Amino acid sequence: MSAPGALERTGGVSCRGGKLSKGEPREYITKSKSIPRSWGFFNRTDRSKIAFVTIIISGIKVGPDTPAESIRSDILNEMAAFKKKWIGLTRARRLPGLRIRGFFEIDLCRSSDIHGHRQSLFEDMLVPPISDHERIINLHIHFLVACTCCAVEKLAEELKRTWLGRWRVVVKPVYENQATEVAVSNLYGYMTKQIFRYSCGGIGNEAVAFNREWEALWVSKLKRIAIETNVEFRSSDRWIYTH
Repeated sequence: MSAPGALERTGGVSCRGGKLSKGEPREYITKSKSIPRSWGFFNRTDRSKIAFVTIIISGIKVGPDTPAESIRSDILNEMAAFKKKWIGLTRARRLPGLRIRGFFEIDLCRSSDIHGHRQSLFEDMLVPPISDHERIINLHIHFLVACTCCAVEKLAEELKRTWLGRWRVVVKPVYENQATEVAVSNLYGYMTKQIFRYSCGGIGNEAVAFNREWEALWVSKLKRIAIETNVEFRSSDRWIYTH
């Protein structure tokens, strides 16, 4: 749930400060990753037209006895509903000319992680409180978007109108002090990082810090699902509404 304004601290899979010990959080630093050829158009796009977007799709309450297949089904249903809503939004012509590349991702939240911005977010989304033994699966999506025929400000306005809630939608520009190629590569690395640790921060301009690994119970239930659902979300380059 990181924003590009904090990418130098959060964007990759290298840990600042070395190995985690005694549960102390460590901020993560950027690690570039070679982008697929299909992402190359961002490097040729006016920087003012590129935005990095995070949308929180849902918070799914789970317990130790929740079957893994039930969790998987809930996540896939939420992803399908998001795609349907996205198609309805873009085909309504309110957001013409969007070129999208991104990935779905899940985070796992303990009761102790839910405070500040995250607490406000879950309250607005009507996510029920959890006990110490339960968890919330935070299903979200990160994507880069090239706004070829509309303003980035218009994009942010429409997304926040569609997905209601404090901190639910974050739209940020790429770094001004980075070459576009570097910024896109860093963001691609962040979107595909697959780190199975608890985290804090990462909402708005808060830096992401990763803490302890998920417990064995949750790794056994969720790791395979997390890998399976970290799939690309993209616009079709064969047809893009331009007006």
